[in-house]
Amino acid sequence: MSTPVNQSFRLSYLDAIRGCILLIMALGHTRGYWSNAGFDPMDLSQTHTALFLTRWLGHFCAPLFMFLAGISIYLYEKSVNNRVSLSRYLFTRGLWLILLEVSIVNFFSGRDVLIWQVIGMTGLCMLLFAPLVWLPRPVLAILALVLIFGHNAFDTFTGVSWGPWNWVWHILHQRGLIHIGSFPLYLLYPLIPWIGVFIAGYLLGEYLSKPERIRDRVLLGTGIILLMIFVVLRYTNLYGNPEFWQMFPDDLLKTVLSFIALQKYPPSLLYLCLTIGIGCLVLLLLARYPRLQIQPLLVFGRVPLFFYLLHLPVIKLGWWLVNEVRVIPGFVPAEYSPQGNLLTIYIVWAITMLILYFPCCWYAQFKREHKSWQSLKYI
Repeated sequence: MSTPVNQSFRLSYLDAIRGCILLIMALGHTRGYWSNAGFDPMDLSQTHTALFLTRWLGHFCAPLFMFLAGISIYLYEKSVNNRVSLSRYLFTRGLWLILLEVSIVNFFSGRDVLIWQVIGMTGLCMLLFAPLVWLPRPVLAILALVLIFGHNAFDTFTGVSWGPWNWVWHILHQRGLIHIGSFPLYLLYPLIPWIGVFIAGYLLGEYLSKPERIRDRVLLGTGIILLMIFVVLRYTNLYGNPEFWQMFPDDLLKTVLSFIALQKYPPSLLYLCLTIGIGCLVLLLLARYPRLQIQPLLVFGRVPLFFYLLHLPVIKLGWWLVNEVRVIPGFVPAEYSPQGNLLTIYIVWAITMLILYFPCCWYAQFKREHKSWQSLKYI
């Protein structure tokens, strides 16, 4: 049996891909604060390639974040070897993440409406999975497949016909604004199919701690199968994404961009096939070639929630100092246009990541030195 140190080393590629996801996510949030684009960056009639791809990269964050959360829960179950403890942990951590979503995360969003995003949805998935973890693995596999592959069959349904119960449909499948009493809540992340993605990650986790030969075969096979499903269904426009791709005879690049422009809210089947398929192949690369696991990725990936909670105020504070306090003499915020300030956004993002690296290093070291502190499992 591998020692804890060896096991941690063998699974360090999970931290590395988490670090990749966090960097991409922070880039998206930096763009959100530092641009005032009046159009969807993925609207091919207005955007340009660099802006489109900057936004498109962000599509990988939520599905891989949720997928890795499921994997982490399996690894936690293996470490405690007690399903009662696992169920209790899922319940308490789920409540904690939901509390963070409706408090700290939304405080820094700067909006008047409470936005239900990925942290809250991860918490809800954990909460609901607390009893589901007792189900046999084949039943969980069927449930995950039905939720992920079947939910697009209900795209034409809306909550309007449900009358006063329309909020139930919004929570389950359709993003939109609901009211809890007089309190407005915008559901950006409906439950389905995200809980299916979470369960799929939990099921895959079993194979990541097996011998490398089995692990690599599973990751490669899963990635290729998902990408093949994406290509076939997307090319035929048969099923899996509400909007069809378009052919632009005089613009091959625009045709390619149309092909990979997929629905994120709620995530379509093809969106999940593409992002998780590529994610599995990246996991395989990081596992096979440890040199790709550079230190900043590992540092950020070891403290993902700490990073998430810290990066929002840092980005917002930086924007406020530069654009409101004007700590940089002569700086004038550029109006955003299709040729706009992407360079500024990338520079600000790089500086922000450099700033965040040091507190994340400190906290990662602090967690290693205080493993007996149970409360540290929650941040």
